[in-house]
Amino acid sequence: MAQDAAPPAARTATIPLHIDRLNHDGADPAGAEYAVSMGGTKDAVGTVLLGRPKGLSALVALLRGLEVPGTEIEAACRALTEQLHYEVERVSVTPAILGRLRL
Repeated sequence: MAQDAAPPAARTATIPLHIDRLNHDGADPAGAEYAVSMGGTKDAVGTVLLGRPKGLSALVALLRGLEVPGTEIEAACRALTEQLHYEVERVSVTPAILGRLRL
């Protein structure tokens, strides 16, 4: 029986997750569109777009799918009601998570 060459810890990447509120015209954050990307830097250089959920409930669902801790999801939602960008500094991403997102 074949085994994976890398141990599970080696197949897990810890990366930054960027969340941007795209409606810059003062739209209600609860119904705004968001861009969620991983990796790279705040200015989107080297990032991979994971999704563009519309509304905070869709954003929460996407973040849960990425297994972002609940406290971090709450902090992101609070911050995004007042600012256009929020970064979760360390999110662990596994092949299983990427597979669920079809990445």
